[in-house]
Amino acid sequence: MLHGGSNVKPEQQLSDQDRRRKAYCELYSGSEWGNAANYHISLDSGEFGIETCIAIIENLYDI
Repeated sequence: MLHGGSNVKPEQQLSDQDRRRKAYCELYSGSEWGNAANYHISLDSGEFGIETCIAIIENLYDI
């Protein structure tokens, strides 16, 4: 029992947390959660790797 002794499965905890984040985002920003138009950049570190993502962000900062 991790995270305060909950018997809830980790997958359910993540799903619940995502649901709360979505509601918060939509309530306070009026924008749609997960809509790519709401972000300046989105990188998939699983696809590119952490080091490549860092290099991309560093290069953007230098512009």
